[in-house]
Amino acid sequence: MVISLVGVKRRWALVAAILVWIFYTPWLLRTLIPFRNEGTPSMVVSQFSVSGRWMALAFADIPEDQTGRAIVADLAMHRVRATFFVTGQSTVRFKGWMRLGRRRGDDIENHSQAHINLAVHPLRQDVADLQKAQAAIKSAVGSRPRWLLPPYGAVNSTVIDAAHAVHLRVVHPHFDDVVAVGGLTGQAIMSRQAMIHHVMEDLRPGAIVVLEGMNGKTASGIPRLLSLIALKGYHVVSIPTLWRRSR
Repeated sequence: MVISLVGVKRRWALVAAILVWIFYTPWLLRTLIPFRNEGTPSMVVSQFSVSGRWMALAFADIPEDQTGRAIVADLAMHRVRATFFVTGQSTVRFKGWMRLGRRRGDDIENHSQAHINLAVHPLRQDVADLQKAQAAIKSAVGSRPRWLLPPYGAVNSTVIDAAHAVHLRVVHPHFDDVVAVGGLTGQAIMSRQAMIHHVMEDLRPGAIVVLEGMNGKTASGIPRLLSLIALKGYHVVSIPTLWRRSR
């Protein structure tokens, strides 16, 4: 009895062809059609990797309208653009200086709606809070925030997932880069000289320096701080600008 191997060979050739198609088609598709997900942030930013002396300057929890206007004016005088992290609820009281800063090129970003600790709340509540803040800030200044500075520096997987759900990148600066100048009540806990010394001592390329709770007294040290930073050869920009330079 003679057994023909022709049919067997054909079947094995067909199986081999199917296996090749299964394994290589995804690779071919990825090569020909690049997959992009530009609306979804992919990281938590603590510092940028940049070439040259560039740093980002940000402000959070400004407690007084007059202080906000003074900081915006000082930045304009020194031709510096910065980032302001504001809560959604604060846009009702401070819409004036926020719009002024936005018109001159500063960035107005998300600091939650009600300054809650996002890390201790469920995902659904965090998403709702951030969405409300997004809407309030966009209504106040005309542009949608793209960055989140979580209140109290509290970041966990829930906060990151909530931020990504509303297309926000998370800013989580190094501990030494956050200067708690004052509280939400505007009572200073740090002098102008101490604030300046703290920033200058830890200054480095790619840093994200956040000044929190500045009242009128400490904010009056901003011109001096910007001058000293410039003498060190640093360029001060907003967080989105520094992010673009690092790409």
